[in-house]
Amino acid sequence: MKYVSAIEARHSALKEEKVRCSMDGLKLYLERPHDDTTQSKYFNGCTNDHYITNVFMFNPDRTIPMIYINILECVHDSQVTGWENIHAKLETMFNKYGVHCAVDTGFGKIAKAFMLKSVQDNLSSNKKMRKEARDDVRVKRAATSMCQSTEWGMRGFQASFSRMKDCLDYEDCGERHFVMKMYVLFDLRSWLEEFHQIRNTYMSWLDIEAYKEFTN
Repeated sequence: MKYVSAIEARHSALKEEKVRCSMDGLKLYLERPHDDTTQSKYFNGCTNDHYITNVFMFNPDRTIPMIYINILECVHDSQVTGWENIHAKLETMFNKYGVHCAVDTGFGKIAKAFMLKSVQDNLSSNKKMRKEARDDVRVKRAATSMCQSTEWGMRGFQASFSRMKDCLDYEDCGERHFVMKMYVLFDLRSWLEEFHQIRNTYMSWLDIEAYKEFTN
């Protein structure tokens, strides 16, 4: 429960919710496929471009416990989490330890007890009693702040691997999936580096313990 304690220390409003991690999606540019049928699977009408969808989960010590990568753009982040038993794993942790996973408004259509969702309007609450509504707003604001850690994690990926900002080649032989797995090695690299914004924000004492152990 060290992850829960680390998050509670920074977001006291989440003490009752017992948040353990945060999760968000990452879209990466993809080369336009040659045929229209395949193109429609990766096309985003809002930005008029092509992407692949990826979902990453981050612990407060900046490790990545679960991922799902190289998905069609036409599949929403909330749908991706229903694959590869991500929901089942989160539900198992919730039933066993009562912990939640913080997610953004992109997962708004999913009603799951183990997900703590952020909000775009930090002043809204559907609670009728004034005290309950005030506490609900505090929790929502804290969840929104907690979800910022996923943005730090995504930024860490893109800053370490500039290739992610380029347009990935479209192919059907598995090379793109292999490249995405190489990006995930950032998780190992982050253990070897002294600085990572998620860890230094939530669990900076890890560096102190590692330093003491090294000097002894």
